Amino acid sequence: MGGLEDVGYEREAARKRRVPVQRDSNRRVPPGTTTWEIHYVAWTNYNLYHYEQSAERIAQRGGFGYREIQCALAGHYRECDRCQIEHPPVPEWKPL
Repeated sequence: MGGLEDVGYEREAARKRRVPVQRDSNRRVPPGTTTWEIHYVAWTNYNLYHYEQSAERIAQRGGFGYREIQCALAGHYRECDRCQIEHPPVPEWKPL
């Protein structure tokens, strides 16, 4: 194999891949998963301020927390600890 077939297969595998999302006890959200695509979008906002962990490494370590990924997706990651905004649910999130 090689070439364009591999690229299409890799994209399909990445689209189906599930990544862990840690629970949020303050909002009573249980642990769950989301898609790699959503995780990666959150990571790109996270990575604007934190360079020490790749998207892959965060996934390996249990993923973002639910509130953390909400803030990252909304572009408020830097203020996440003190953010009082009610963000929309994490897309493609499924409870474990």
